Formats: sequence, structure tokens, C-alpha cells
Amino acid sequence: MSDSGFWVGMGAPAVVDWCEPNYAVTQYIAEFVNTSTSVPMAALGLYGLWMTWTHRDVISRRFLACFGGLALVGLGSVAFHGTLLRGPQALDELPMVYAILAATWTMVHRHTPRGQGVGMAWALLVYAVGFTVAYAVSTWTFLIFLATFGLLTAFVAFYSMWINLRQETPKPMPKLAWGAFISFGVAFFCCWVPEHVLLPCDSPLQSLQLHGWWHILSGLGVYLWVCWAVVDRERILGFSCHFERGFVVPNS
Repeated sequence: MSDSGFWVGMGAPAVVDWCEPNYAVTQYIAEFVNTSTSVPMAALGLYGLWMTWTHRDVISRRFLACFGGLALVGLGSVAFHGTLLRGPQALDELPMVYAILAATWTMVHRHTPRGQGVGMAWALLVYAVGFTVAYAVSTWTFLIFLATFGLLTAFVAFYSMWINLRQETPKPMPKLAWGAFISFGVAFFCCWVPEHVLLPCDSPLQSLQLHGWWHILSGLGVYLWVCWAVVDRERILGFSCHFERGFVVPNS
């Protein structure tokens, strides 16, 4: 890390630093590209949150947690990459776990009537609190985060694909599902893994700003998946959906 950046020395440094050169554009933003590419993720989450609330009379309020989680991850990512401090890193990674817990509950209780499924909700809340404590005190925080997020994401992804392939799914579910899986799959296998695992930071390919593309594509993938889950829930309730201003709204 550069020792001339605005945030240097203002707190404990993050336990992970990405390959983008620090403070290369401005002394006030540690990783300019990684910070700026987190903004679309937050914007998609906030837009989904607003549209869900606007149509709360026909869309289950459970999706407020899903879209809200995406928004929090985007805002936390802005804070993390903008400062590269330990506290903002937690604001990025903890909401990712909270969001995938909300998605897990949504998938398990996709048939559940409103007001039920409270038992699992409490169990996941207890897990979230325990994970937060472990994250705060463990020296293996990043690995704990990766394992938890990776396993739950795999469950949600494979269960969603199974539903999409094994059941008759109305429009626009198939397109949303494939859009979500392709976006997130490309983001993970073509951006996150090469940038963080396979390539050294001095590789010429790092000039492609792979982590920034991870932000954009993964944020889009999650947004499309939550839209897919909205259509799935409405299908179960006996309603069809249509696109309206980049969102899915049940037909009246």
C-alpha cells in the first residue's frame, strides 16, 4: 500500500489488498476502479429495493432483504476499496453473508405462506450473529467468509437451476435464470479467480481490472437472480409477471 494515501494510518489495514495500484488516481480513494465499479452494484440493489417497496401490495416483502443485501454489499464495497481499512472490509464482507442467508431462506421457503418459516429465520439470525462474532475475533476471517459465502451461494445456485430445468417455468424465468448464472459464472471464473488466485499482480492481464469487472457482473447476476426469485414466488401464488422499467412486476 502507498504510504501517501489519505486513509493510510487512519485505522487497522484490511487483511486483503487487491492488485489494483493503490492511490493511483487520487489520494482520497485507495482503489479507484474497484471503488467506482462497486457503485452500479449498490444502485441495482437500491433500485430493486425501491421497486419492491413500490409494489409491496403484490410482491412479497421478503425480497426487501434480498435487494437490501445487494445494496449494502455495494455500499460496503465502496467503503472497503475506497479505504482498504479493516472496518470497511467488514462492511463489505459481512453483508455478503447476510444477503446469501436471506437468499437461502427465500429458496427454502419459496412455497411458504406469509408469516411462516419463522423458525428457520431465527436459526439463520443466530448463525449470522455467531458468524459476525467469529469474523471479529478470528485470525481466519477471510477464509471463514469465503467458505460460508461459497457454500451457501452454491446451494442457492444449484437449487435455482434445478427448479428452472425440472419444472415448467413461465416467461421471463428462463432468461432471468440464465442471465444470472452466466453473469455470476463469468464474474467468478473469468474475473475473481484469475485476479485473486491464478495471476500475479504484475501480470499484464491485471491491467484489465478484473476485480472491477467482478463487481459489475456479479452485481448484475445477483440482481437478475432476485428478479427470478420474485417471478418464481409469484408463479407459486398463481400470478404471472412482466417487465416494467427493468424490473419484474406481477400482472394484475
